[in-house]
Amino acid sequence: MDKDLYDLPPEELANVPQVPASLDEALLALEADNDFLKTGGSSPDDLIETWISFKRLAEIDQVVCAAPLGVHALLRHLESYGL
Repeated sequence: MDKDLYDLPPEELANVPQVPASLDEALLALEADNDFLKTGGSSPDDLIETWISFKRLAEIDQVVCAAPLGVHALLRHLESYGL
């Protein structure tokens, strides 16, 4: 861009391409468009699907599941101070 993005009016800013804001959004975009990985037969569909599933299981689901445990530990810590 040769313009200051912070000074663009909302109408122009809406036309500026955006990158995914999270890993989940990036994986959704990869599911929707992964033809560039298949060029020359280097990445078959099952490899791409397996990688996406692994990233969801290992990184997204773990964070979502761990959050309540972190809150529970914080509450226990606060209780130890009588709060």
